[in-house]
Amino acid sequence: MKKLIVVLLGVALVMGFAITAAEAGTDAGKIRLGATLAGFDWRKATIDVEGDPEVSTTVIFLGEGAGATVGYCVNDNIEVGGSLMFSLTTDKTKDPEGESEEKGTDINLAAYFNYNHPISDQLVVYPEVLVGFTSMKEENDDAETETTLSGIMFGGGGGIKYFPIDNASLDFGVNFIYGMLKVEDKQPDWEMEEDASGLEVLAKVGISVYLGGSK
Repeated sequence: MKKLIVVLLGVALVMGFAITAAEAGTDAGKIRLGATLAGFDWRKATIDVEGDPEVSTTVIFLGEGAGATVGYCVNDNIEVGGSLMFSLTTDKTKDPEGESEEKGTDINLAAYFNYNHPISDQLVVYPEVLVGFTSMKEENDDAETETTLSGIMFGGGGGIKYFPIDNASLDFGVNFIYGMLKVEDKQPDWEMEEDASGLEVLAKVGISVYLGGSK
């Protein structure tokens, strides 16, 4: 399913290349339509155990994903918008008692601010600030377990936009994100809900088309 979504986004972007007039990518008034084609996600969550503030549990996650971005160039430098990053995973494990399947869903939904700084006709570097919502859920239907981490996230980062043609860019970026989270763990015979904090490093590669503009 994820591969199909990425292919459809790629087709839409190629169509955008064909129908858009050649203008400078980050000009005032431009609308950005982007797709994250590949991403690498590292997360560390620290769970505060209720009743004992000195005890914590740390869980580290690795993942990959895809996503989409919609932005607006307020002027030649300032760009604001929203982004969605998601991944769907299925892990199968075998043990002496049989085979089990664990499904995972990971979503980041954020508003962002970029300051685009051209350093040549084809290359733009940018710092980025973002704030939004994050959610990660893992389910094992065989064991009847469900674990959810969700909450508010904020952070920053930056990257490079390379314009092989005037109205389209190849995007490379890294974000460093902090999350104020709530963890819910549901087992067949008990449930647990605790506060947690999270650190995330997200590296991503994508492509964008810039439409319209004041020039």
